[in-house]
Amino acid sequence: MNDSAIADPAIPQPATPEQRRRADRLGLILGLVALGLTAGFIAIFTLHGLPKDPTEYKRLQQDAQSRPASTEPSR
Repeated sequence: MNDSAIADPAIPQPATPEQRRRADRLGLILGLVALGLTAGFIAIFTLHGLPKDPTEYKRLQQDAQSRPASTEPSR
């Protein structure tokens, strides 16, 4: 009997070129999604600051509304 004809299930078979291409493409897509999310969070936090405590946020909003609007341009 030919030993090479018997496939041992304990030994993983190498991936076909098609499987390798699909795995590479999936890895690139997932990596780009992760980079996009990271860049998005960095941009949001840079522009708007870190999230504030809800009670602190309400207090800041009330302070901003209670101040009179300035008609002079700030220098």
